Amino acid sequence: MRNRSSILDRTARPDRLGLALVALGNRLRACAERSAQRRALAALDDDRLRDIGRSRAEAQGEAAKPFWRR
Repeated sequence: MRNRSSILDRTARPDRLGLALVALGNRLRACAERSAQRRALAALDDDRLRDIGRSRAEAQGEAAKPFWRR
């Protein structure tokens, strides 16, 4: 009966690999979203950029960042 108890205890604890995969998935989604936002920012015309209080140079600088940088 001791073996059965230890098996149940192990399955009840969070799976470290599973948690790491979830964290990785979250990070990849955030990077993809950041990349999409930067592409959208780069596509705005000067009037829209002025509406949000940004210059073309600022938009280009942000859009030039790699997807992994915040």
